[in-house]
Amino acid sequence: MSDKSTPATQQLPPPLPSLLASQLPSTSTSGTTPASHTNGLLHHTYLDSLNLAVNAEFHFLTCQICQAALAPGEVKHHLTKLHGTQSRYHDHQFNLAISALRVAKELPSHIPGPRTIVHGLKVHDGMACSQCMFVSRPPAWRPCKIQQLRKGAGDVQTFWEVQNVEANSQPTLHQSLVDSLLKELEPTLQVIQTPLDGHMVAGMDIKQLCSLVALPKSDDGDIPGLKDVVEAY
Repeated sequence: MSDKSTPATQQLPPPLPSLLASQLPSTSTSGTTPASHTNGLLHHTYLDSLNLAVNAEFHFLTCQICQAALAPGEVKHHLTKLHGTQSRYHDHQFNLAISALRVAKELPSHIPGPRTIVHGLKVHDGMACSQCMFVSRPPAWRPCKIQQLRKGAGDVQTFWEVQNVEANSQPTLHQSLVDSLLKELEPTLQVIQTPLDGHMVAGMDIKQLCSLVALPKSDDGDIPGLKDVVEAY
């Protein structure tokens, strides 16, 4: 005879898809901040403070300023040498964040192309061989758009061709800041912008207005000799 006080077994929800699961923090009580996913990049509050994001496809770290890939062990040196923001870096918080976003310990050894862009990396102008898959930056061959993990030598110098760049690209951190500033200044710029139709000076004596800024002035009695000096110059 079953015990009626025993609650019925609850049916568990289906498992999350791997990409969605990769965006969620660890379920441990580590105090990590939930992640967000925009433009092919995974974001975390602490990583954002370091200008870092995680590529959602390959799960490597990217510097949003340099638009270059970083292995976890390279981050502190990169922040110190290139950006001077090492004071924001703390091992414990960093390790919690990359664990929550399941960041890869190593950079991918090979990314084949042509393919869509790899988010978080800069797109370069390059050249591609018309007969094979080889791409580089020499002075010949057909023009194309290419990416690389970062500047360097050896394996990290490998390029791959990308397509549909305009449709898949995201604004850089610098461009986002400029766009935000221009939007904030737009009301002010509209006020001080000179109208093309000149309606602000309609009905005024144009010759008189010109004389206020003209050199030499029609009457330079207040500054003797100015007219002669300007004409001599």
